[in-house]
Amino acid sequence: MDVLRPDRVVTLGVGVEEPEFALTKGLITENELQRQVSLLQRFDRIGVRGPRSVASLASLGVNAEVLGDPALALAVPDAQRSGSRPTVLLSLAHVSNGYAKDAQEMRRRVAAASAQVAADNGSQLVGLAMEPQDRLVLREAMPDAEIVVPRSVPQALAVIADADLVIGERLHANILAAAMRTKFVAIGYKPKTFDFVESLGGVGCVVDSRAVEIDDLHDKAMAVLDSSNETVAARVGELAARFHEAARKELG
Repeated sequence: MDVLRPDRVVTLGVGVEEPEFALTKGLITENELQRQVSLLQRFDRIGVRGPRSVASLASLGVNAEVLGDPALALAVPDAQRSGSRPTVLLSLAHVSNGYAKDAQEMRRRVAAASAQVAADNGSQLVGLAMEPQDRLVLREAMPDAEIVVPRSVPQALAVIADADLVIGERLHANILAAAMRTKFVAIGYKPKTFDFVESLGGVGCVVDSRAVEIDDLHDKAMAVLDSSNETVAARVGELAARFHEAARKELG
């Protein structure tokens, strides 16, 4: 029974759905929201992904701190690339409750911009399905491209580490890219994408899925390819260290 009555209750590195977005999209009811708030107020420590998560909880009377996404703890500063042909990875998400009213058209534009980026960089464009169903939207947006479906986290890390650039709608494609020091452009399809980029101090690149223009996305992606990744890498290192320290303190 002691297991059911712990001395401390903590959570580390979680993302928080913005209440207004969640209620509008029907992801949660008002009653469930209040139940969750009551539960969270009993926690001894709440570490979250980014500043938007902190602000969302603060608006509900719950204190939290930014520890970064737990996946950043996988950070591999010296990841070795295979030296194979340059690659641009495109990760689209099989979801229907994001910002974009016409997700199909949004993904078509993202794929078109990604193809231009790959061509200008002398790269091959490869689809990255972070979840099996993501293959459906990738195939629809880029019918003739190769699609990779990693079967494990190490395999996903290896594929991402070997890329020149990740253009990602799926959030954790971007997070793992940051962890592996691979440059990325995030497609902000939900508040959580912006929360993650803001956790990096705003130095990452994010494009709002509600306003994707092919030329604009192309230009931003080319700018990311031409830029140094040192500032993002330094911020990822700071967050990874912060998460590890919190985990050591709470878990021993």
